Amino acid sequence: MEKRKLGKTGLELAVLSFGCGAVGGLMTKGAAADQQRAVARAMEFGINYFDTAPMYGDGVSERNLGRVLKALTRPEVIVGTKVLVETTGDIGKFIADAMDASLKRLDLENVDLYQLHNQISETNREGTIEPKTVRDQVLPAFARLRERGKARHFGFTAFGDTPAVLDVLDGFESAQVSYNLLNPSAGMKLPSNYPAQDYGNLIGRLTWLAIDHIAPPDRPSENRLLHLGLSASIQYSASSIVRYQSRPESYLAAHVIDTGNIDARAAGAVAAEAAYVTGPLTLQGEFLDSVVRINTDQRLNFYGFYTSASWYLTGESRPYDRVNGDFKRLVPRRNFDFGRGGAWGAFEIAARFSYTDLDDGEVHGGRMGLMMGELNWYLHSHVRWMFNAGGGHIYGGVHDGNILIFQTRVGIDF
Repeated sequence: MEKRKLGKTGLELAVLSFGCGAVGGLMTKGAAADQQRAVARAMEFGINYFDTAPMYGDGVSERNLGRVLKALTRPEVIVGTKVLVETTGDIGKFIADAMDASLKRLDLENVDLYQLHNQISETNREGTIEPKTVRDQVLPAFARLRERGKARHFGFTAFGDTPAVLDVLDGFESAQVSYNLLNPSAGMKLPSNYPAQDYGNLIGRLTWLAIDHIAPPDRPSENRLLHLGLSASIQYSASSIVRYQSRPESYLAAHVIDTGNIDARAAGAVAAEAAYVTGPLTLQGEFLDSVVRINTDQRLNFYGFYTSASWYLTGESRPYDRVNGDFKRLVPRRNFDFGRGGAWGAFEIAARFSYTDLDDGEVHGGRMGLMMGELNWYLHSHVRWMFNAGGGHIYGGVHDGNILIFQTRVGIDF
């Protein structure tokens, strides 16, 4: 069974875990013999994490899991349980008492992972808890449990309102993120009208506002922020084929650098990004590195990066989306209105340098360096007219030589 490290805990968990909740009902309503056979069989397959909670059958799940593990002579497994905090009264005492009750039902001296089970929200609803309460009271109470040897690591179930969940994310060692076929928004960006909660690419990409002074829209000159981001992905090719190719920053052009089909087992990519905004100025850059493991067990390395600078001539500042950790569409201070008042919308000038290297080993996909200039005219928030000009050089591959680009596009987005 393949294993992976869980968050910042250092715990190595099998990619499949054993849920002891009430959905299947085995650990809350099943026969004792069936429970023991199921747990023993799961361990034979290499499953080593067992997840329970007091609310699963009002403590019945914890009690049954403890009995089964004791009967199996407490094998080397990882056990996690949870606490649903009541926010009235002494929260620290509630958490300490809940931990002791869970350990008694599990017949254990400590657990490997203790998770906050509440939904995180700024809105006061049943079962929710505010981010400030999590930081000021829950996390210190968890730290005291660690000092007493009751729990080794702490996480949360990552349910609730997305901005509130992201607000407390860095305080925990793990997050039990909701990610499935019906709602994969924690790992990818979905259309704006997708009929499910948007978890803001929570597990595919990590972002941080190192400088956070986002000004109100009516005071763009005061806007100041530093965005940092890190993302990673692993891809397994069902056809055993991996291919990278790139156009010269013009989607009307052909692919001018191309690795061709690579007979590969897997590919992984890591990207780092940064953006600094102060008033109308934005400085931005990103670096991406990809490692391809070919079927001869050799590795190929391809990479690329860009840097850019832009300036709003009409005084706007680039707006930021805290939920998704990226930039939102620009809303001009005054929309284009030729007939009344003579407003022209917003204008932005930008420059960008990019470089991509698809050469390594016996793969000669080519290298490309480009310098581009851009003028953007925002007639209003949903209409942008773009003018681009630039050039560069392509090295190696099948298209060695210089390239010049002149293009204009109109983007309409509703």
